[in-house]
Amino acid sequence: MPSRPLTREEAQMTRRLRDIWERKKHEKNLQQEDINRQLGWTRSVFSQYLNSRIPLNTDAVLKLSKALDVEPWHIDPALEPFLRHAGYVTFAETIDTLTESELIALAVEVARRLPADDQLHLIQKLASSLHESRLPRD
Repeated sequence: MPSRPLTREEAQMTRRLRDIWERKKHEKNLQQEDINRQLGWTRSVFSQYLNSRIPLNTDAVLKLSKALDVEPWHIDPALEPFLRHAGYVTFAETIDTLTESELIALAVEVARRLPADDQLHLIQKLASSLHESRLPRD
């Protein structure tokens, strides 16, 4: 039983979280226990958020967005203006600010942490992206 009825906004956040969870658990072959373990939560915390037993708060949204690899405002859209005002940038926005040599250095560092097959895939994607960035634009 929920600690209290969820507000309309809290219920919408929970629906968005469930939708994200359904997609991500299949993409990344995850289980709820994986999220609880990653976030240092007890066994049922994530389930309680998903099943509207606990209302989502900002701390939980920020932790879950990181664990699920989504922007926090995908769960709680009200956070976007505050996070943007505080200087929050997405990974893609950060990447866009890097020079070509900084991007290569970052890719090399990331590649070192990956299995060999994934290293090759990353290098191929990087080479393709660099090639496309050098093509003349109309």
